Amino acid sequence: MKDERKNEFIEIFKRRDGLKLNGDDLRHEGFLDESDDRDLQFMWMAYIQSLDLSQEKISDEGIMALLENVSLMHVEELILPENEIGSELLDIIAKNNKWEKLKKLSIANSTINAELIVQAFSKMPKLKLEELNLSKNNIGDPGVELILGNKALSILNKLSLQNSNISCKGIIALVNDRKRSDLKVLNLSENNIGEEGAHHLACHRYWEMLKELYLSNCSIGHEGGIKLASNDTWACLRVLDLSGNEIGIKSVTALVEYDTWRKLEIVNLSNNKITDEGGRVIGRNKSWSYLRELYLANNQIEDNGAGSIEVNETWTKIDILCLKKNRIKQNAFPQALKRIIRDTSPQSKFIKICYNIGRCWQNVKKLDLSMNEIVDETAIAIGSNASWKNLEVLDLSHNFIGDKGALAIGYNDSWKTLKKLNLEKNKITGVGISSFGKNETWICLEELVLSQNSISDEGAEYIGNNANWINLKILSLHSNDIGDLGSIAIGRNTSWINLEELNLSSNKIGDAGSKMIGSNTTWRKLKKTLFKE
Repeated sequence: MKDERKNEFIEIFKRRDGLKLNGDDLRHEGFLDESDDRDLQFMWMAYIQSLDLSQEKISDEGIMALLENVSLMHVEELILPENEIGSELLDIIAKNNKWEKLKKLSIANSTINAELIVQAFSKMPKLKLEELNLSKNNIGDPGVELILGNKALSILNKLSLQNSNISCKGIIALVNDRKRSDLKVLNLSENNIGEEGAHHLACHRYWEMLKELYLSNCSIGHEGGIKLASNDTWACLRVLDLSGNEIGIKSVTALVEYDTWRKLEIVNLSNNKITDEGGRVIGRNKSWSYLRELYLANNQIEDNGAGSIEVNETWTKIDILCLKKNRIKQNAFPQALKRIIRDTSPQSKFIKICYNIGRCWQNVKKLDLSMNEIVDETAIAIGSNASWKNLEVLDLSHNFIGDKGALAIGYNDSWKTLKKLNLEKNKITGVGISSFGKNETWICLEELVLSQNSISDEGAEYIGNNANWINLKILSLHSNDIGDLGSIAIGRNTSWINLEELNLSSNKIGDAGSKMIGSNTTWRKLKKTLFKE
């Protein structure tokens, strides 16, 4: 039995906040990687309150052995990995009295159906779960009805049934249940509830505490979106996910103008049918003063809509904005701002632009404008911004940015917290990279992606000569016409002491450049180097 270090292990967990255990902790104790998974039955875990194995690949036998562990007496949260023995796992939990303190249970993607649910939970009358995740199981509409009728699940405040083969019938059963008025989180994404299901859901008037609602990929269209937006009971709603539906201008207008969900912090409307006018409507919003994350990827927003969003003055708390894969070109800001760029000197130009573009977004950390049609004009406006002092991730990949835009970005001296910059597949040459070599501000930079441009040896030399990116971990320069001169400059760099991955594939590097890269003794953490595809 592996409990000879019991006292030491107890002290380890006493020092941990919340007494939580995950896969990394198990590996630290010699399990998972080095031992038979069945040894998990003998691990001493008497003080553990939370066990999260969601990211692990454990054999079915190992999972069963873990649940048979007699020391798991105080577990309140149990998150199991994907498996094919859901019925056996539920049976073990049902038969063992030690799980009476369990409050949070996740058995996603475990081949569980409605019949197994009723069999298992009917054996646990003392169990009072508060959170249940049965996503990616084939429970169907009958499973929803059985969950609602089970005493062990009578006080649920968080229910996740994503991709569970639920239709409008299951939604009707859910909204007719009045016992769960304290429900705070509901995830029904990837279920074909349709317009009718959305209509019934919107008519529910008992979830006054609902804070998170996930309805992505649910076949909801204009009418369903409008009806959902009209619900005035969910005044506490913080998270709304309607991505992957058929929502357009009418639904967006209702969502913005009904002005009911004023406490929204996260809104996901990606993968819908939001047009440029819809973008303008969203940008005019004045009620989401708590908004922190806004996702609008893969829609049909163009320059005017993006411009309206860019100058919104209400979202002062926003830290993530995603406009990936829309139709934004060079006019992603008001017409007046374009004249400022063209008519003023470089010195005053930067001051004017930083005052207009996202000037109220003092907390923005991530901006994703990838896969649009952005050219230099917009890149100059972005690079000239001095307000985003907390920016960590900027993704401008797959656009049409040239040297002028790249120069403006490289000269930015405000993004002191920048960790990831992606400019892959643009139109940047070595001239545009010259400002990167001189940049002394991005001392936190961990990942720089410039692949599929034309920076050549000139740009590679500028990159290699930068001595300030001491935290750089990933550098991707593949497909850039780099030869020996550029790779030699990179190989001579002695500042990137944390470099882990270097991609120079699909270039023109010969023996001299390869030798210089290979002889670098500074990159001791380097794990992956690519020269060829």
